[in-house]
Amino acid sequence: MGKRVAYLGPAGTYSEQAAREWADNATLVPVESIPAVANSVSVGLADEGIVPIENSIEGGVTFTLDLLIHDSELSICGEVIVPIHQCLMAHSKIELSDIKNVISHPQSLGQCRDFLTNKLPGAELTASLSNSTAVQEMMEASFETAAISSERAAILYGATILLENVEDRSNNETRFVVLSHSDHEPT
Repeated sequence: MGKRVAYLGPAGTYSEQAAREWADNATLVPVESIPAVANSVSVGLADEGIVPIENSIEGGVTFTLDLLIHDSELSICGEVIVPIHQCLMAHSKIELSDIKNVISHPQSLGQCRDFLTNKLPGAELTASLSNSTAVQEMMEASFETAAISSERAAILYGATILLENVEDRSNNETRFVVLSHSDHEPT
């Protein structure tokens, strides 16, 4: 059996992209939360786990930092930096003025704060457990609902991309760390 890498799922998240970049031949194991990634490694359901630790716009990822400080005996054995290009999407083509709700992961909502304030000032913002889950939730919601997520998530779940690169800074990137039972050898 090959290496198993847990990541914040479902498919289409930036965490999945980071996991593919880290170990493209590994079996990817999607889980529902950042703590579940660490737990999957701790109990042997995965050999490694990949979690976001900081973003160039939003800073540290609190869930991951708390996990590493308080709740985990795992080591960081590697890292991956992923450029983040957020897309605004909906069921089908819709005018921005008709969007009443935007769903996304809290980090992504923060990365797009200026865009949301300037282009969708009246829209309610709803947090989701992951960007891909946000797209799934949007597809089950009213046609006045949009999501912010990756291009891959739009393709996977049949959403229509309304605008690309809605992040507030074009150099937006997230650093992911790889968790395992063993540390990386000193360099």
